[in-house]
Formats: sequence, C-alpha cells, structure tokens
Amino acid sequence: MQDVTSLTPLDFSVERPPTAVAARGPAPEKYDPEPQREKLRGWIAVGLVVVFALAIAASFFLFWWFPDKTADVNEFLPLGLAPLTSVVGAVVGFCYGARTRRGD
Repeated sequence: MQDVTSLTPLDFSVERPPTAVAARGPAPEKYDPEPQREKLRGWIAVGLVVVFALAIAASFFLFWWFPDKTADVNEFLPLGLAPLTSVVGAVVGFCYGARTRRGD
C-alpha cells in the first residue's frame, strides 16, 4: 500500500494559449446613455415650447377671430396657460441648469 504523505496534489489548471485570448478582440466599450438622454431631454423641451407657442398663438387667434367671445376667452386663458407656463419654465430651467453644471 502506498503512503498517503508521499502523494503529490494533481494540477487541474488549464493554461490557454496566448492566441485564444487575442482572438476574442478588444474588450467592448462601456455603454454611456448620456448622449441619448440629453437628446430626449432636448426633444421634450422643444416640444413643450412649441405647445406653449401654439397656445399663445391660439389665444391671439381667438381674440382676433371671435371678438364677441373675449369674456369667455379671458376666463379660459389662465386655466390653460398658467400650468403650461410653469411646466415650460421648469423644463427650460432644468436644461440650462444641467448644461451649466456640465460646463457647456
């Protein structure tokens, strides 16, 4: 019978040839979502400003086209423009604030 102390441990490590590592190519670049995020923020800001401009233009159109309904338009106008003004102001302020922080 063989003595247990004389046994040597087995080496199960596998060495890969250097060509196997090089064949995989360079490591992929890390994904950066910031450019897409900024583009989407810009589109949202532009869309809100366009909606705000259309609301202002529609109010002028209503005053000009229906002069006998000015009292109705005067009652409706603050209900629609006040929230839209605050949202547009917040979005535009956020966009300029983010650009200032980045140093653009």
